[in-house]
Amino acid sequence: MITELNKDWLNVLSKDRIAVVKCYGTWCGPCKFYSPHFQKFSDTFSVYNNEEIRYYQSDNDKLPDLGKKYMVDRLPSTLFLVHGILAYKIYGITRSKIFENILKHSLDIKYHIQKE
Repeated sequence: MITELNKDWLNVLSKDRIAVVKCYGTWCGPCKFYSPHFQKFSDTFSVYNNEEIRYYQSDNDKLPDLGKKYMVDRLPSTLFLVHGILAYKIYGITRSKIFENILKHSLDIKYHIQKE
């Protein structure tokens, strides 16, 4: 399932162990072409190595702050985040095997959350 992000995106993304975000524009032809592929990725890799993966999408025109924070300067872009921290970014359309490899590497990232 893919969820459209809203103004609370920073809070939402920071709660997920792994979040994958498709950044798109409604006017963008390649973004429209990429949409069914991203949907297939979200269906195929909803759980990967026993970890639940959350999928989101963000209209770059409606949430420009997200694009600025993660330096999205080309569309479509796919962001792989670990607790809201950018781990990997793909520009353009990608293949399933590349997507899976980046997802695997994202899960391999060790993280430490320190309470203040």
